[in-house]
Amino acid sequence: MKNHSLIINSTALLASITGIGRYVFEVSKRLSNEIDSNITYYYGYFSKRPPVLREETCTAINRFSLRDFIVRHPFLKNSARTIIKTFSILNPVKYDLYWEPNILLNPNIKALHKVVTLHDLSVEKFPEWHPEERVRYYNKFIKNTIKQASGIITGSYYTKREITEYFNLSDDSVEVIYHGYDKNMFFPGKVKTDSKPFMLFVGSVEPRKNLLNLLKAYNELPLYLKKDFSLKIAGYQGWGNKDVLKLIDQNKEYISYTGYLSNFEIAELYRSASLFIYPSFYEGFGLPPIEAMASGCPVIVSNRTSLPEVCGDAAVYIEPQSIDDITSKIKAVLEDESLRDRLSIAGISQADKYNWDVSANKHADYFREISE
Repeated sequence: MKNHSLIINSTALLASITGIGRYVFEVSKRLSNEIDSNITYYYGYFSKRPPVLREETCTAINRFSLRDFIVRHPFLKNSARTIIKTFSILNPVKYDLYWEPNILLNPNIKALHKVVTLHDLSVEKFPEWHPEERVRYYNKFIKNTIKQASGIITGSYYTKREITEYFNLSDDSVEVIYHGYDKNMFFPGKVKTDSKPFMLFVGSVEPRKNLLNLLKAYNELPLYLKKDFSLKIAGYQGWGNKDVLKLIDQNKEYISYTGYLSNFEIAELYRSASLFIYPSFYEGFGLPPIEAMASGCPVIVSNRTSLPEVCGDAAVYIEPQSIDDITSKIKAVLEDESLRDRLSIAGISQADKYNWDVSANKHADYFREISE
């Protein structure tokens, strides 16, 4: 792509950084070292400025964001999207390649070639897990996105199979590129803390993360285990979570919710936790389990979708629909220190397979292939 022009839709970075925002940031900031191209970033306006996260540049973090505000005022969602897209109409430039890392192409960004990252098919397969407004917006644009895309990237072979089957695409039209993790942020080592031992969940508080079953399973643990190991839930307060938040509030003695945290704070929790659990019903990749493994934390994950592919033999697997199974697996791991040690060692080795530098390099190679 020498001397070519590349535009990256970076509007996912306008919100509190969760999975997709992390992906956009980590790959985008490395691409300038991987390709000899003129890169433009679209933040609702066009800029040559590479993405920078507040959490990596500031000690004091203002967690207010555009998405936080819009989630509390859902009638603004369509207006915000319309405004952001309207600005893109004003740019007459036609780029050599447009990368859309957040699923839906902006039809107003002009390019000879368009590559889209499709993270999963949860909206198509499980619309009940998503806000109605998101489902309507997605359904309006997804067919044109697939039709216009010169190439599609996804984060696991599981999701690739789903995409090719659902949209009736050829195998070579979808490229699998694994995510990575920040090796300078997530690494083994215990943090000195005065708090008692705890188990941890990290992720948005939304229906597909299966927190309701996790909370019910935790409450079924013997009292002595709950006294020895509290449960911390950390992550963005999403949607469809009234029952989850109510159950947390009813069990404040043993369960706490931190809300959205910076990567620095999350990394300390991983290193401090006795166990990380991720009972999600559906994932296209599943970044938190890899970050936990890299931090030396033993991991329990769901046996569904991409998670067995990504976590390999380094995790204990649960049936996410079964509260009894979740409870028994938590109990087994918490009561067996040697098992936790083995999981910790295996997890560090498994996490080492995922690297943002490698991921960015493979994105650059794919962009070159599409542009030829």
